[in-house]
Amino acid sequence: MGDKTVLVVDDDPMVLSGLTMLLESWGFAVLAAEDLDGSMDSLGRGRPDLMVADLRLKGGASGLEVVERVRGHLHAEVPAIILTGAEASWRDQRPDLTVLIKPVQPAQLRRLLADLT
Repeated sequence: MGDKTVLVVDDDPMVLSGLTMLLESWGFAVLAAEDLDGSMDSLGRGRPDLMVADLRLKGGASGLEVVERVRGHLHAEVPAIILTGAEASWRDQRPDLTVLIKPVQPAQLRRLLADLT
């Protein structure tokens, strides 16, 4: 997976830290953020090759908003994975996103990341 950069957005510090460590152990550079504003700020530190975002974030924002804002800012269809604890009835309406239902197994996430990079 090499020299790819992943933007990871999750409002749970433990999950964010765990995902960051896992992705770094697989060779990814990680831009980590807890919310929409943080995700936009992180773009000053690098350009993500893909995104992993929790669906529900504190403050009423969502991972879907993160994806849209980042893609709009970069003028690019950056591949994105949305993590959610609930069935995503909207997933068929968003073929531009991959949805993973929590709890996510590391092997499943790694396969998806390999497919998207």
